[in-house]
Amino acid sequence: MYQADIVISFPSGPVGDAAGEQKYFVARDGETRRTDYQLSDKETVILLEKPDGRTLILLPNKKCAAEDTSVPGSALPSQNESLKESLTTAWLAEEIPANFADLGKEEINGKALAKFRVRFEKRGSVESASEALVWVDTELGMPVKTELYTIKNDQQLNKVATEFRNLKLSVESGVFDLPAGCQNIPFKEMQKLLRQERLSAE
Repeated sequence: MYQADIVISFPSGPVGDAAGEQKYFVARDGETRRTDYQLSDKETVILLEKPDGRTLILLPNKKCAAEDTSVPGSALPSQNESLKESLTTAWLAEEIPANFADLGKEEINGKALAKFRVRFEKRGSVESASEALVWVDTELGMPVKTELYTIKNDQQLNKVATEFRNLKLSVESGVFDLPAGCQNIPFKEMQKLLRQERLSAE
């Protein structure tokens, strides 16, 4: 059980450009999960995943919700998949030769975190090597910040950083409840509203 704000930063263009950012709120209690992210300047999307496998899509400012009846994850592919890929630690378990180094402690936001470096060996014709820095909160027993990047000509490139903020090992009351006055609408109508918000954000 936990809830947290997650900030993912990534290159937004050619080397030297400022990093882009995506921000999420996540909460989990067993098989019940919630993910929030900004769809446009005026609208936030909430995904509620239920233990029975259903996923509800909510637009809180419009006070409406719909059950996702599409192929799982296809209604909101880019942000949803981006979050899952950024949060996964599968790359640590891949069968890639890697060297782990304990870099000691580093204080972040007033808390001493254990810091590790993971260096992956080059594979096949890949010209650049991969490396990751991982910060672990030993009290929580979990990574709270990661930086994954490639190394080429002694430079760090394509760095993607994921950081948990305001992490709590509990979930506030009402986090998984539908907002007051929220009405259920057909999924096709929800898809139309989502398209409209995407267009307004471009």
